Amino acid sequence: LAARFMGYGLNRENALWSAWDSYRRFLEEYAEVVLDIRHETFDVIIESMKRQYGVQLKENLTWRQMQNIAQYYKKKIEDIKGKNAIPIDPRMQLNNVIHAVKASWPKTEAYRMSRNITGDWGEGTIVMLQAMVYGNIRAPGESGSGVVYSRDPNTRRIGMCGDYKTLAQGRDLADHVSRSYDIKDFQGSGVEWFSKLDRDVRRLDHYCNTAVEIEVTLQDSTQQILQVREVYIPKSKYEFLLQPPAEMIIGRGRPSSGGAYRGLIVYLIPDLSKNKLITMYQKAIEMHLDGLIMVCDELNPLHRFIVTQEINGESHLVIGGLITKRGGIASHTADIARDANIACIVAIPGLEWDKKKARWFINSFPLEEGTVISIDGSKVIIAKGAYPLK
Repeated sequence: LAARFMGYGLNRENALWSAWDSYRRFLEEYAEVVLDIRHETFDVIIESMKRQYGVQLKENLTWRQMQNIAQYYKKKIEDIKGKNAIPIDPRMQLNNVIHAVKASWPKTEAYRMSRNITGDWGEGTIVMLQAMVYGNIRAPGESGSGVVYSRDPNTRRIGMCGDYKTLAQGRDLADHVSRSYDIKDFQGSGVEWFSKLDRDVRRLDHYCNTAVEIEVTLQDSTQQILQVREVYIPKSKYEFLLQPPAEMIIGRGRPSSGGAYRGLIVYLIPDLSKNKLITMYQKAIEMHLDGLIMVCDELNPLHRFIVTQEINGESHLVIGGLITKRGGIASHTADIARDANIACIVAIPGLEWDKKKARWFINSFPLEEGTVISIDGSKVIIAKGAYPLK
C-alpha cells in the first residue's frame, strides 16, 4: 500500500484544545458513571465559564480556557469525593468503569420495559470496549458528531433528519453540553460529507425497510458510522380541532415528538414528589384537560420513570407534554418523549429560568405552575389556554 499520513495541519493550539476537551469529558463521564455525581454539577460549571469568557459555543473557547474548565471539573470532583477519587493508572480506571457498568444493570429496567426487551436473560450485562473516533479533533477537515434518522419522527416521511454538532462527541449531543444544529441546515450547502451521509442513510433505510437511527462521527472529514438501530416512531395521538390563534401562541422550538396536548404546567425540580404529580394530574382531569405539561431545562435517562405514575393500582401517563430549554431531535428528552408517545418541543428560544422568582418564562411571558397551556409537537407551537382535540 502507498504511504498514508493522518493529522496533517495539527498545531499546538488545536491539538491542545482537543486534548483538554477530551479530558474534560472524561472527568465528567467518570464522575457520573463511577462516582455517582450528577452531570448537572458540571453543566453549571461550563455554562458559568462560558458566560465568564463571553462565548456561547464550546468550540469558541481557547485551549487555555478549556484547560481551566477541566481543572475546575477536577477540583469539584475532589471537593465531593476526595483527592484520589480518580486513579491515575488507566488499568484501575478501566476496572472501576467495568464494575460501574455492570452495577448499572438494575437502572435499565424502565428502559427495557419501554422497549419490550425481555428480562429473562439474567441479571447482568456485557461490557464492550472499543477504540474511539474523535469528533472533537481540530484539523483542516471537518470534525463533528451526529445522530440522524432515516425518516422524520413527526411526519414519518423518508428523508434524513437529526442533530449535528461540529467539534463534538456523540455524548455531547445527547447531553447537550453545547448547542447542536438541525442536520437539514447543511442541505444544499455543497459540503461533501453531507451528500455522502445522505446517500448512506437512504441505503440503510432501504436495506432495513424501516426507520433507523444512525450515530455518525467525522474525524478530519473521514466518516465513521458507529451504530445503526431500528427506531420506533409512534403515530401522533391527537391534533387540535381548531388551531390556536396567532395572538395566543407564546413560543416555538424544535419538534421532537408529535401530537397535541392540553394540560397544567408542572416544573421538574429536585424535590418533585409522586404525591404532587398525582394531585396535579387529578386536578387537570377534573378540569377536563389531558394531564400535565412539564417545563424544564432537559431530561436525562433517569427521568424516564416520572412520566407515568400508578394511581389506584393502574398506570397513568400523568405527563403527556414536554417543553424544554435545551435538546434536539436526538436528545434524551426526545427519546423519552417518543418512547412514551408524549408531545414534545425542545430547544425553545426565550425559555429561561428566573432564579429570583423561581419561575420559567418564555420571552417574558410567565409559565407558572398550574397554568393551562396547549402544545402541538407536530406544528411546534405553545399556546395559552386549552383547545379541543380531534
